[in-house]
Amino acid sequence: MSSSPNAQLTPEAAGSGSTASDVGKEHKRRAVGSGLWNVLHAGGTTGLNTLFGVLLIIGLPPSEVGIYNYAGGVVALGAAMMTTGFDSFVVRRILQDEQKAPQVLASALVLREALAAFALMMAIGLVLTSGSLTVAMAAVVMTSALFLRALETPSLWFLAHLRSRTPTIVVVSASAVLFCVKVISLFTFGELWILIALFVLEAGVCGVSICLTYRRVSGLPFFVSPSWADIRHMLKEAWPLMVAGGADQFASKVGMFFLQAVHGSAYVAVYSAAVRFTELAAMLPVVFMTSTLPLLVKFSQGDSGVYQRYLQKSYDRAFWLGVLAGLLLWVAGSIVITVIFGDDYRESITVLAITSCGAPFLFMGAIYTKWTVTEGHYRVLLTRYFCGAVAATTVAFLVVDRWGPVGAGVAWLSAIVVGTYLSTLVDRRSWKAAGQMSKAFVWPIRVTIAFLRDRLSKQG
Repeated sequence: MSSSPNAQLTPEAAGSGSTASDVGKEHKRRAVGSGLWNVLHAGGTTGLNTLFGVLLIIGLPPSEVGIYNYAGGVVALGAAMMTTGFDSFVVRRILQDEQKAPQVLASALVLREALAAFALMMAIGLVLTSGSLTVAMAAVVMTSALFLRALETPSLWFLAHLRSRTPTIVVVSASAVLFCVKVISLFTFGELWILIALFVLEAGVCGVSICLTYRRVSGLPFFVSPSWADIRHMLKEAWPLMVAGGADQFASKVGMFFLQAVHGSAYVAVYSAAVRFTELAAMLPVVFMTSTLPLLVKFSQGDSGVYQRYLQKSYDRAFWLGVLAGLLLWVAGSIVITVIFGDDYRESITVLAITSCGAPFLFMGAIYTKWTVTEGHYRVLLTRYFCGAVAATTVAFLVVDRWGPVGAGVAWLSAIVVGTYLSTLVDRRSWKAAGQMSKAFVWPIRVTIAFLRDRLSKQG
C-alpha cells in the first residue's frame, strides 16, 4: 500500500536537515502548483466544450444546435448542484482522518448520485416546457451522464493532498480524445444522437478513469460502505452552497429555457452562439482569482486596513480587466460570427454585445465569491444567486417573447449585474463590498485625482 502523501510534508519525510520553515515553504509551493493544475482542469475542459460548441454550429443545422445546447444547459444546472458546496467539506474530512478517506469518498459518491437523481427528475419537469419531444428526450439522455460524472468523486482525495496534477491529466486527456472522436463524428455523420451518445460516453470514461487512477495511486479501496452520519453532515453544512450553485446556473440558463418554450430550438442556437464566446470570458476570472486568493486569505488574517485596501485593489483591477476582456470578446466574436457562422446567426452579434457587457461583473463576482467563502458568509452567497435568479426569470418572462434571443441575452446580463452588484445591498454584511464595487467603477477618476493631489502637494 502506498504511503500517505501527507508524509511528504513532515520534516522527517523531507530529510533530517529539514526545518518546519522549509516544510511550510514546500507546502505553499505545492498548494500553488495544485491550484494551477485545478485552473488547467477547469480551463481545459471548458475550452474543449466551448470549441466543440463552435464547431457544432458549423456542422449541424440551427435547430439541432439548439437541441444540443438546451440539453447541455439542463446538464449544467444539475452538475452545479452536484459539485458546488460539499467538496470543501469532503477535503477537510479526508485531512482530519486519512484512514477514513475511503468511507468519506463513498459517502460523497452516494450523495452525488442522489443529487444526480434529483437533477434528472428536475430535468424531466423542466423539459416538459420545451414543447418538443426530441428536445425532452435529448435533455433526459444527456442528464443521465451526471450519474457517471459522480464517479469522479475520488479526485477530491488528490485535491486534499495537493496532487491535482494527476486527475487533471487524466480528465483533460480523456476529454481531448473524446473531443477528437466527437469532431470526427460531427463532420463524418452529422448525426445529433451520435453526438449525444458520445457526450454520455465521455462522462463514463472520465469517471471510470478517475476511479482506476485513485485505486492505483492511493492503494486504498474505493467501494466501501458509506457513512450515513457523514452524508447528513455534508448535506447539513453544504446545502446553502449547493442551492447557490443551482440558483447561479438557473439564472444563467433561464433565458434559454424561456426561449425554447416560446420560439423553439433554432432561436436557442442563435442565442447559444453568442453565449459560447461569453463562456470564454467566464474562464478568465477563475485564473485571476487563483493568483490572488492566497494573498486574500493571508491579508484576511492580519491587519483589517491592509485587508480592505487589498480587496479594493482587487475590485478595481477586476472591473477594468473585465471591461477590456468584454471589448475584445465582442470584437473577436463578431468577426467569427460574421465570417464563419453566416446569416443564420447574424442576430448573435447583438446578443454578444449585450452579454459582453457582463464581463466586468463576472470578474468582480469572482472576487466577491472568494470573499464570501473566506469570511464564511455562505448565506450571503445564497442571497446573491437567489437575487440573480429572480431578476433573470422576471426579465425573461417580460422580454423573451417579444425580443427572442436578444431578450434572453438581456435576462443573462440582468442575472450577472443583479447577482454580483445589486444583491450586495440586501444584506448588511455585504454593504462594504457594495461600496468597494461602486468605487471600482470610477477607478480611473480616483487615480487621476490622487495623482493631481500628489503633484499639488509637491508643488506646495
